[in-house]
Amino acid sequence: MDSSVGASDLGTRLGADVLIENDKIAAVGQHLSDAGARIVDATGMIVMPGFIDTHNHLWQSLIRGCGTDGNLFGWLNACELPMFNPAITLTRAEAYAGVRLSTLDLINTGVTTTVEWSHAFTPEFVRGDIQALTDSGLRFVFAYSGRDNPAVIADIRLVKKTLIDPNPRATFQVASHPASALRQDVKAMARLAKELGVKHHVHLLENIADRNENMFDVLAEADALGPDLLAAHGIHLTDGEISILAAHDVRILHNR
Repeated sequence: MDSSVGASDLGTRLGADVLIENDKIAAVGQHLSDAGARIVDATGMIVMPGFIDTHNHLWQSLIRGCGTDGNLFGWLNACELPMFNPAITLTRAEAYAGVRLSTLDLINTGVTTTVEWSHAFTPEFVRGDIQALTDSGLRFVFAYSGRDNPAVIADIRLVKKTLIDPNPRATFQVASHPASALRQDVKAMARLAKELGVKHHVHLLENIADRNENMFDVLAEADALGPDLLAAHGIHLTDGEISILAAHDVRILHNR
């Protein structure tokens, strides 16, 4: 992908071989030795680095096609927020099925690493979510959306220690949503992210109506602004807000 590398102006190596040893790329070039190797014929195909999906909610394959006649908030009210009702929230098996389906979509489109911003409806949902990610074979980041609740915070610590840290393909983040009504949750997750030494992953100004949530005030009050803050979307930022983020070295995951 680097124009300074390779045999053509596009930075590609035409007709090259790729030697893989123990899941690592050992060599790239023409006429590599194939002694003892299993050969995959990719003639006429492209071999390139995998895509990295920096922000996703993989369970939402289960509500695909829902609320398509509304804006973001119409869709949230019709399709997502009802899932927070304990009477109808997703089971472990349902979480597994939805996330596993989405991982197949990712793999099919060349994504090899994904960041799952999990709504973490229940501990069982979390475990179904992580099991599906693990079974997919993808590298993944699990961003656990938490609340200012001792039981939730305890489960976040437990999940990181027992399900994520032992997995060489997995990384952990803490997640929250900086809405005015969720100030205490954002503060709790900002503190926890610092305690665990992980990134804090939030949504930021995805919809113009998010301006009513005073998101920058919430993040500042939580002492969350800094290089370990990942802000997804960032669609409706002003020049002044971009300057604030730059001054604090905040990372933007810009997706629509």
